[in-house]
Amino acid sequence: MLRTEVVGSLNPKTRWSRWLLHEMLENMHMQIIHVGILLLLVVAIIAWGRWLLFRKKHSSTPEACPVSHESDAESAESAEGTESAEGAESEGEAAQIEALHRQAEQGDADAQFSLGQMYYGGEGVEQSFEKAAMWYQKVAEQGNANAQHNLGVMYEQGVGVSQDGEAAAQWYTRAAEQGNSFSQTCLGVMYVEGNGVPQSDKKAAEWFSKAAAQGRSQAQYSLLRLLKTSLDEALPQEDKSIIAELTKAAEQGDAQAQYQLGETYCFGGKMTALILFADLALYFSEEQNYEKAAYWYAQAAHQGHAKAQNSLGVMYYFGLGVPQDTTTAAHWYTQAAQQGHVRAQTCLGLMYCDGDGVPMDPQKAVEWFRQAAEQGYAKAQRNLGEMYLKGQGVARDEHKGHAWLQKAYQQKT
Repeated sequence: MLRTEVVGSLNPKTRWSRWLLHEMLENMHMQIIHVGILLLLVVAIIAWGRWLLFRKKHSSTPEACPVSHESDAESAESAEGTESAEGAESEGEAAQIEALHRQAEQGDADAQFSLGQMYYGGEGVEQSFEKAAMWYQKVAEQGNANAQHNLGVMYEQGVGVSQDGEAAAQWYTRAAEQGNSFSQTCLGVMYVEGNGVPQSDKKAAEWFSKAAAQGRSQAQYSLLRLLKTSLDEALPQEDKSIIAELTKAAEQGDAQAQYQLGETYCFGGKMTALILFADLALYFSEEQNYEKAAYWYAQAAHQGHAKAQNSLGVMYYFGLGVPQDTTTAAHWYTQAAQQGHVRAQTCLGLMYCDGDGVPMDPQKAVEWFRQAAEQGYAKAQRNLGEMYLKGQGVARDEHKGHAWLQKAYQQKT
C-alpha cells in the first residue's frame, strides 16, 4: 500500500510521486476502503492460489474454512484458558484436564471452547472430532462467534458430525452476523456454490464485501472474481449503454457527467469494483485513455467542478494525457483548493514547501495544510504537525505539533 510521506522526509520528486499517485487512486468515483485495485488483484491472486491449495490439502478435514483458535477476540480470559490448556501437560495434565472438564460442565464458555480445541487438535487428550463438535456446540449456543464458525466448518466437511450443508450455513450465518470475517468468507462461497443455501451471487457478494472490508484477502479476490464473471456473462451491453449515456450528458455540458467520464477514461479497464463497507457499486468503463480523461476533466474544471480541477492538476503534474507542467498543475490545485477541496489544499501545501511549480513559501504551505487539517484531513494534519515541530513557516511549537500529529494518528486507529 502506498504511503503518503510527511514534509521533509524524502526528496521532493520521490515524495511527490508517491503523494500524487496516492491521490489519483483516492480520487475515483466512489471512496475505496481497500485502495489500489491493481495491487489488490496481484496480491489477491496469490492469496487465492494459496487458498485453493489450502482447501485441497485439507479437503478431508474442517480446515478448508480454517477453525478459529480463540474463544472470543476480545476476551483475555479465553486466551488464558487456552494457555492453561497448552500448559496442562507440564503442570499435571490429568488434574488440569479434570478441572477444565468440571468448569465446562458448569457452563464455563471458555473451558468449553478450550476443550473443543483440545479434542480437535489432540492436545493433552486423545483426538476426538466428535467430542470437539460437542463442546463447540455447547459454547456456540451461548453466542460465541468463533465456536459457531468452527462448528460450521465441521458440518460443511462432515468431520465429527454428519455432513450437512444447511447446518453449516446456519452456523456460519450466526458467526458472520457477529462480524466473523472467516464465516463471512465461507458463507459467500456457499452462496456461490448453492451449498446449503439457495445459489445467489448477490448474497455471496454481500458477504464477501463484509469480509473484504475487514481485510480478508480471500474475500477480496473472491468478490472481484465474482464481479468479473458477472460482467463477462451478463453486462456487456449494459456497459456500453452506461458509457453512451454518460458521454451524451457530458457532450451536453453536464459538469458532473464530464468529471465521471474523465474518471472512466483515467482509471480504465472493463470494470472497477468498489467495496464500500457492506455495499457494492460497479463502475463500468472503457479502455484507459489519459488524453480523453484530461479532456473531460478540463471540460468540467472550466465549469468550476472542484474534483475535476484537482484531477486535472494531477494530470498536469504527472504529464498524463497533457504535457507535464507543474505551474499549470499548481493553478488547477489552487482552483480546487479555494473551493475547499482537501486533497488539492494538501498538494498545494507541498508544492509551496518545495517551490515546485510555485515560489517556495513555507508560510503559504502552512496555511493550505491548516485549511485541509481543520476539515479533518489526516494527511494535512500530519504535515501541519511536522511544520510546527520543525518551525517551518510557523513558530516552532512542539505542543501544537504533537496535537496535530495525534489528530492524524487517531484517524488511523
